[in-house]
Amino acid sequence: REAVTRLAGEGPVDASPQRGFAVATLTIDDLQDLTRARVLIETLALSESIKFGDLAWEASVLAKDHALAHTPMMTSAGHVDPAFTVAHRDFHHTLLAGCGSSRLEDIATGLRDCAELYQHWSQEFARDAPRDIAAEHTTIAQRTVARDEVGATQALREHIERTTAALVRYAEQLDGIDDERALASAARHLC
Repeated sequence: REAVTRLAGEGPVDASPQRGFAVATLTIDDLQDLTRARVLIETLALSESIKFGDLAWEASVLAKDHALAHTPMMTSAGHVDPAFTVAHRDFHHTLLAGCGSSRLEDIATGLRDCAELYQHWSQEFARDAPRDIAAEHTTIAQRTVARDEVGATQALREHIERTTAALVRYAEQLDGIDDERALASAARHLC
């Protein structure tokens, strides 16, 4: 019960008084709103990390990028590898860990947690064939440790937005232009 209540607070579950809990409806509008919030908060936190992060933080960013680059995204069965999910989460968390504000980190982490299901769907179904996700992460890491605030935040913004764009294209291909039905259809394909 405590876990479901927490999920309701984070968004993937809806709570209805006197009725209980249900899986939240996922829509393109919600995904785009979440993406906008993530871009605003994560780029702010990354800017702060670039300003205030120390040498140990820089080393952590490079180490997490190295680990992520050497972790396969997909299993041999064609599904997202859980080890990749963990390495990806660790990389993005480490980027923001130098910001000096635990509250800002918590907000960014909460938004990333809400986006994880969408990210998973994007990787499973909306395969963006020409995309080199490992290179995107390495670019973000290199620009971050070079203290290139503009370049690093732009690379992070593009990385987040590209995932969203791929999933939106996939959902629209399934059901035309009806946004809510498109993601509902994508959800049925996932299950």
